[in-house]
Order: sequence, then structure tokens, then C-alpha cells
Amino acid sequence: QIAAHREAIDYAEEESADFCEAYLREIHMTATNADSSFHEKQLVNVCMDLWTAGVETTAATMAWGVVMLLQHPEVQSALHDELDSIVGIDRLVCMQDRARLPYTSAFIQEVQRWANILPQNLMRNAAKDAVIGGVKIAAGTPVVPQISALMSDHEAFPEPCTFDPTRFLDENGGLRSIPHFLPFSIGKRACLGEGLARMELFLFFANLAHRFNVRLSIYLRLCCVQQIVKFAVK
Repeated sequence: QIAAHREAIDYAEEESADFCEAYLREIHMTATNADSSFHEKQLVNVCMDLWTAGVETTAATMAWGVVMLLQHPEVQSALHDELDSIVGIDRLVCMQDRARLPYTSAFIQEVQRWANILPQNLMRNAAKDAVIGGVKIAAGTPVVPQISALMSDHEAFPEPCTFDPTRFLDENGGLRSIPHFLPFSIGKRACLGEGLARMELFLFFANLAHRFNVRLSIYLRLCCVQQIVKFAVK
């Protein structure tokens, strides 16, 4: 695809058709700059980053969401009830509906918590000396945020092995914030695509649940779920 873009690109045009073309234009513009970091090898790496971090993670979360719908028909019924009452049956769910669909949002967050597709985050180095849980961490020590420890914390999430979207709802049925819920990590190196991922997950899940009733064939039985650890837990 990069080679095809390189052959087809017209550098006389000002607008780029997509990310790859925009990157190739930047390579062309900085070709005489010895310090430029724009080159085709880096373009390949960036495309891989976009694919693995931006596609596989969302796809894995979607797959786990379908599994949860199959395992918990009562949750699926609650989703249908909320979506039918708020959105109706004559249109698609849109982002403007999200604020009025707390159970749908709670379901998505519980899928992210329960599936925990990225149990460990990227490695960092401690910026300064610190003490955590009585253990001294010297400046420069490599550390890895253990997101799974947050997602399965018994105090923040009672009965963490139980799939329960209502844990994200308050006494009035509104969506509540739980500080331990950090599927995209936190800080300066949190997921850059968090906003896009949240939008994708809401639109995909909401419209899937709105339009379809997911169930197994009468010839199949969902007896167990096995997690496969790759870039994302599947």
C-alpha cells in the first residue's frame, strides 16, 4: 500500500487523501533535512502502531462484548430495553445519544474491566526515588503499570470475577465514575486514541445490541471461555 501510494501521489496537490499520503508528503518536504525523522521505515512502524493499538484492541474488546452478551442474556435484555425506549426502532444510535444511555455505557465499561485486554501497560522509568508499599524504587528503575491489579481490586470492584454492568451505575441509574477504572492507563503516556476508542466502542456496541439479538445456535453450547494472550487478550 505504501508503494502504491508513492506511485500515485501528486505532490502538486495540497490536500492529502489519507494518513499515508500525508506522511509521504512530509518525507518529500523534509528530504533535504538530514535531521528529519520522516522516512519510509518510520512510516511502516507508525502504520503498525496504528493497526495494533488502534484496531486489534478495539476488535478484541468487541469480541469479548459479544461473549458477555451470549453468557448473560439478562444483560442483553436490559440493553435492548434501554435502547428501544431511548432511541426507538427507526434510526441508528449516534454519539448524541450516549448521555441518555447510562446502562449501555456501563455495559461497555464492564466489558473493558472484565476482559482486561491489556493487563500490563508500557514500561516507564521512575523519574525520582519513591517508596511504594514499603518498597524503595530508585530513580531510573524500569516500572510496568499493572492495570489488571486495578481492574480486579476487591475494594473498588466487589466480586471482580462477576460480570455486572450495574457496578458502574449510581443509585439513580446514572453512570458513575470509579477511579480504579483505567483501561487506557493514566498520565502523559495514556492511550493517545482513548477518545476515538470510546466513540468506536459505544457506536459499535450500541448499534449491535440495538439491531440484533445475539444468541448461540441450538446446536452449540457456550461451556467455557479461554483467554489467549497476544498483543491484546482475546
